[in-house]
Order: sequence, then structure tokens, then C-alpha cells
Amino acid sequence: MKTVAILFGLMLTPLVLAQEYHMGPDDLVKISELNYPAIEGEYRVNSLGYISMPELGRIHVKGKTPAALQELVNQKMRQFLNAPQVLVEVIEYNYRPISVLGAVHKPGQLSSFSPNLTLVKALSEAGGINENASDKIIVMRQTETGITETLELSYERLMFDAQNHLNIPLYPGDTINIPVEKPLRVSVIGEVNQPGEKEFSSRGKVTILRVIAAAGGLTDYARQRSLIVKREVDGKPAEFKVDIRAITNGKDPDFVMAHGDVLIVP
Repeated sequence: MKTVAILFGLMLTPLVLAQEYHMGPDDLVKISELNYPAIEGEYRVNSLGYISMPELGRIHVKGKTPAALQELVNQKMRQFLNAPQVLVEVIEYNYRPISVLGAVHKPGQLSSFSPNLTLVKALSEAGGINENASDKIIVMRQTETGITETLELSYERLMFDAQNHLNIPLYPGDTINIPVEKPLRVSVIGEVNQPGEKEFSSRGKVTILRVIAAAGGLTDYARQRSLIVKREVDGKPAEFKVDIRAITNGKDPDFVMAHGDVLIVP
């Protein structure tokens, strides 16, 4: 698998995407010629890759771009007109549907594609990400040469991308995968109102203040300057002393918890 960033072709404009699209079965194509209305209409590509047009008969469409089909119809129209000017437009892109998989509310194939479909729109059509989603978005595309290219993005950065640079246009056949990430679990022992194991989404930071809040807060007897976090580091047990008062007063940064940590509140 080849991993790329910008060379993925994801930054192409909707117009370029429409022009480079290779049509196939189930696509709906609009064909017109201003001076020859008899051929004007919308044509569904059949399972064999053909459309049937009045006076022109069957035309093979599968694998052709709109520009290539336009030139082919122009050639056939020269038996009726000296200088035909045929226009071809793809109305429905059904041959290579977009798939959104993984930690979204409605995984599967999107019902339709348009040249204006972006990553954010596709995620929205799939119901948005669910609580088990990681911060990673993987977009996969197969090139005409059969190579699968991938692009990895941060969901958080995508949502807060003021310049909209990461909201890439999608291409027919793209697959979007939102990996499922296991929840982060922390055990809380001692002077809290609701001790026990607490579970958090692993997306974003889980801090000690957030863990304490999930445990119902500290009791009146808690020694706020002497909290202990037990953690395994490189296979060895480690302890971290945390001063909650210093954190709440802004003197110390909030302590970031890790999966499997044990918070002891003396």
C-alpha cells in the first residue's frame, strides 16, 4: 500500500473530478445538442456498460470520461450536422459509490455521489462519528493503475480547520474509515464520592480533573496535595504525586491520565 499526502489527488477541484471520472453501470448521463433536440435526454448506463440513444443506437460508455463520451457522440452526430456541439454531464455517480466504515452511526455506502461531496459532508451523511471513534480518519483511493493510496487526517483538526484545507473533495470509489479505538479506563480509589473504574472516550486528553469529576468529586477528607497516580511505564511500576490545589490554582498543568492508571486519593 502506498501512503501519500498531497500527491493523493485529493485536492482536485470538483470540476476536475467530474472531468476525470470514468463512467460505468448505473450512472445517469445527460446528453444534449442545441441544434438536434432528438438526442437530448438522460441515459442510464446498463449492466454491460452501454446506453441506447435515439438515432445513434447503442453506445459503449463504461470506462470513458465525460469528455471521451462527448467526442464519441460528436463523431456519430456528424452524419446529421456539420459541426455538432454535444454536451455530456454525469447526473448520478452510482458506479463507484463512496463507503464510510468504522466508528460512525450509519456505516456503509452513501446513497449518491456528486462532484461537490467533501469529507465533512460524507461523515455527516454517515450519521457522524460515534463515541468509540479514534481521532484518526483514513481515506483510501484506488488509482487507475490499481495502486491504493491512503491519506490519514486528524478528526479534531478537520473540525477546527479554519481555512478548510483538510475538508478534501472526495472521488467516486473512495473509502473512508474511522478506526474504532478502545475506551480509556482509569481506577479511582480513596476519598472520592464515587470510587471505582471510570471509562472515557480515548479521543482527546483525559486529565486528572476530568477523572475526579467522573468520580463525583473529592470528599471533605481528601488530601488534595498528595494524590498518587500509579502507572506501568516500560513494563515497570511508576508513581506520580499530583497536587490538585496547584492545578486548580493554575500553578501546575492538569495531569494527563493514561489507560490503566490507578488514581489514589488519600
